[in-house]
Amino acid sequence: AVLQCSIPKTYYLIQDGQNFFTLTEDDAVTTIYVPIGNYSRPSFITMMSKLLTNMSKKNIIYKIAEDNFLIGPETGKLNYKVLNNGTTQPIFTFGDFIHNQMGFHPNTSNQFVNGLMRSTHVVTYSRETSNNAYRFYLTDENGFKIDLNGINMNITIVLYQHSKV
Repeated sequence: AVLQCSIPKTYYLIQDGQNFFTLTEDDAVTTIYVPIGNYSRPSFITMMSKLLTNMSKKNIIYKIAEDNFLIGPETGKLNYKVLNNGTTQPIFTFGDFIHNQMGFHPNTSNQFVNGLMRSTHVVTYSRETSNNAYRFYLTDENGFKIDLNGINMNITIVLYQHSKV
């Protein structure tokens, strides 16, 4: 049984064919293609703010920010804001791609309210590679599920099969 394995990460976080989501601004629907490559949270925020603003068919300005740790806790979620939007409340629609980096669940539509939106879970900038998925829950000593804010936990498990000798 393999107890641990180290494989070098030599692929991009954002890959070709897995780099898009949909932006809806009233009747204007735009597919947003994120440039292929690796990103940190600050570089992704800067790139995505510029990309959304540049791709807006309604000339909406998009601002993305992290929590301000000087006035409250840092949650790992992103805060989205639109300016110059009039009555338009944009919608981000995700399939199976880009949602983790933006802080949303896959296969969801997420709409601004009063020009603001907050990601629904913690953003992540590491790529998941598991093909065999099992569901485990982390609980406290009283059996209550601990919320990991959308981030997966990794566990190394050794399984044995009993056989007759």
